Amino acid sequence: MKKFILTTAISAIAAIGFTGAAFAGAGDSPTLQKIAERGYVSIGHRETSVPFSYIGDAEEPIGYSIDLCHNIVDAIKAELGNDNLTVKYVPVTGQTLGVLLIGTAYGSTLGVTTFALYLLAGIAGAPIFANNGFGIDRVIGATGGYLIGMLVATYVVGQLARLRLDQKFLTALPSMLIGTVITFSFGLVWLQQYTGKDWAWTINAGLTPFIVGEVLKIAIAGTSLPIIWRLVNRKNA
Repeated sequence: MKKFILTTAISAIAAIGFTGAAFAGAGDSPTLQKIAERGYVSIGHRETSVPFSYIGDAEEPIGYSIDLCHNIVDAIKAELGNDNLTVKYVPVTGQTLGVLLIGTAYGSTLGVTTFALYLLAGIAGAPIFANNGFGIDRVIGATGGYLIGMLVATYVVGQLARLRLDQKFLTALPSMLIGTVITFSFGLVWLQQYTGKDWAWTINAGLTPFIVGEVLKIAIAGTSLPIIWRLVNRKNA
């Protein structure tokens, strides 16, 4: 019974990731066994959702949701009898959603230009990458492939929008899915080559923690855009 309550609590917190902080990958089954095998717990966190989940002065995630997650981690340690479990923080950002919206709203040319300027600003020192990061190291480092993938995805989504595929529900959702797949394809291949790890590790580290969030972003973009277009067309009729 205790294990059931603990697993349920983890799964419940996983649903909070969109508004605060959550355990990434908590829906895996059996959850506790996977945590025991990996030796760590991933906590998804927002960077600016004060007071629930945000980056503190020590450059570490803090807030009410983070405190709640740490209480659950303590319970997991007690259940597994392992005080050496570590915590890995996974930033939950709106970057990929922004890519989808920029591509559809600006088109491929202006969209790519806008995202390229975003990359240049980050390289120049503006703290606009994940975890308020900046610098060329973020672009050529382990996660640089995601940024390159976003640039390519912006162009592709812009081309799909040019065909008006973002104006209908049946085509908008697949279009947003294509953009997301492009981003993660570049990111995962880059991550695997950079780290030299096997693909099981790469997928577990570079994809699994983000699946729930990405599904939500695809749903938001894929449903909101057709609605907006309907309102625009109705107004212009």
